[in-house]
Amino acid sequence: MTNVVYYGTAFVLYICGVWQPTLTGIALLFGFGNAFDALVSLGAYLYMLKKHHINMLDVEEKTV
Repeated sequence: MTNVVYYGTAFVLYICGVWQPTLTGIALLFGFGNAFDALVSLGAYLYMLKKHHINMLDVEEKTV
């Protein structure tokens, strides 16, 4: 998801001449890309918790 959407957009902007890569620009692109990926991963994690009806706050001890 991150590679296609985020970095794909940056590549298209580069091809169109809108964005010129510099060392600072690449570092910022990488940093914001990591933050974007973290948000996407968090969303996927929360979706799977909800799908499988897992409540992380349910701390009841269960005896076996």
